[in-house]
Amino acid sequence: MIYLTTDKPIYRAGDKATIIIHALNEDDHVTTLSIRVTATLENEKILDHEEKVSLIGGERKIMEVQADLKRGGVLMVNADINYDGKSVSDNVRAYVIDVAKHIQIGLVYHMHQPPWYLPNGDYYMDWAFRYITDNSLAPTFNGGPYAFHAYLNERHKEVKTTVNLSPSLLKQWSDAVERGYKLMDGHQYRKDSDQVKKVMDTLELFKSQIHRGQVEALTSLYAHTIAGYLVATHGMRDIVDEEVRTGADVTRGVLGTEPQGIWTPEMAWDMSLLDIYTNAGLKYTVLCGKNHFPGSDGDKGSIYEPYKLGDFTVFFRDQRISDILAFENNLFDERHADRMARRIIMDAFRVDGLNPLVVIALDGENFIAMSKTPRLVAVELDILYTYLERLQRDGIITTIKLNEAIGSGRTLTYIPTTSWLGGFSKWRGERIEHDKYWIKAVDTYRYILGAEAMLGTKLVTARNAIWHALDSDYWWSDYWSSFMIDEWLSKARNEAGNSMGNIHINLINDIIETIINRETRIGIHVTNETSSNIRLDIVCCRDTSTHVLMPGEATIEATITPTVAGQYKIPIIVSSRNYGYWILYQTLIVKAFP
Repeated sequence: MIYLTTDKPIYRAGDKATIIIHALNEDDHVTTLSIRVTATLENEKILDHEEKVSLIGGERKIMEVQADLKRGGVLMVNADINYDGKSVSDNVRAYVIDVAKHIQIGLVYHMHQPPWYLPNGDYYMDWAFRYITDNSLAPTFNGGPYAFHAYLNERHKEVKTTVNLSPSLLKQWSDAVERGYKLMDGHQYRKDSDQVKKVMDTLELFKSQIHRGQVEALTSLYAHTIAGYLVATHGMRDIVDEEVRTGADVTRGVLGTEPQGIWTPEMAWDMSLLDIYTNAGLKYTVLCGKNHFPGSDGDKGSIYEPYKLGDFTVFFRDQRISDILAFENNLFDERHADRMARRIIMDAFRVDGLNPLVVIALDGENFIAMSKTPRLVAVELDILYTYLERLQRDGIITTIKLNEAIGSGRTLTYIPTTSWLGGFSKWRGERIEHDKYWIKAVDTYRYILGAEAMLGTKLVTARNAIWHALDSDYWWSDYWSSFMIDEWLSKARNEAGNSMGNIHINLINDIIETIINRETRIGIHVTNETSSNIRLDIVCCRDTSTHVLMPGEATIEATITPTVAGQYKIPIIVSSRNYGYWILYQTLIVKAFP
């Protein structure tokens, strides 16, 4: 295995470039390499170097040679290697700059897990913990993606990042540290188990990185709720508002920091979120340069600058560069890992402007865990951070936390309702079950609202349950989880239903005899065993009335004027906020004459 690289992907004119040849003898015998390295700067040869190197079986060597970079341009380096009658070659390029250009890079990682626990507290899935404890990155790193990010920050302390540890993920970690966790199959991990100790160690690392100023913590909605879709399509502004505030409380409580920014799950934006965010004391979010920026209105430059939206700031990520890291993640070898790291930096440096802010934002765990070669993605990240540190020392790149760039910029007046995918079909449309389940979810939401209006109080536990049911990860078409949605919708509905369990309603008379076209009063007996007033709407044919009833027993009436003779049943609906909770059937015997 032989590959060529340089110590940096970008230089200033006047620097020296260190050209590096990595060689690993994978055979079991001694091999002698004949190496020729040439380099050109803007097609002018600046280096021609030859040497021979012997490697015993299994030996790895790193050879270095330097070249003077006297002017700006593109540096092209080529290596030709001959050994055992074989020939291989490799090449690499770098930029040499002779202008005052400088870029800022905002690395933003969205690390999230839905609340994988069931209403009884047992865990349906344990990804929040396995992405710390599993050795999925071995032999590069003994641990999972979350632990690796914490380790990477420690290894490269000069690199600043902005990290959203989602509130539902933090809650699962903090709960495990406090009392352990149990899977639904019966496996239990006590708080003193090795698994929980690793969770605690990872959490403590993130906290120390936040407190020393290297990492900024973004908050989010408690669960991974597609906020813009909920407010724009289903009017669930109150749900989103509560989740935002609860999420911020969890971030404060677990990490001990005051969040300034919020990650908008799935970048599911709607302008209604602006007031919700600012009223919660939040100052900025990150949206998509491909799907949000083109349709926005206002004083627009490029996506490589912050924008004011009232007193709020919006950053737009470079989706193309973000997707290189997020999705081009099946790597062949260390050379490929190196090339991908260089590509990210060099592509970022090529954007227009003398001091652009390039936001690279993506899921923090999935691009590692879902790669076919997760250990090589870890290698890629380590190389990327190494380059960033070197270029930061050279004054070519500055890594920033996004809170360092808020408070200035052009002003936008509107950003369209959409997601990072350009729509919401992943959560409604791509699966045949989606519509059925959205009807169930909206119906449960209306059921809760009506119960609250009846009782004159907020049903906190029921609302908490519906947040869980609306987590977008359960609705994502490729990883559809109707089981979790059903569990939490049932919990929400049962909690709301139980809150009305002390209200009893029945008819006073089973049968009423009357005459056609005569106004007839139907008596309804209500027992209110709650400790406060309740408010009920009674709907009987065209007659609607509202009644406020104190604790105790009461009789109320519905009025009907029958226009048809005979014996039949009349439905009487007891409702609240247009949601029917009880239906009573009054039997009438209607005569044509007295």
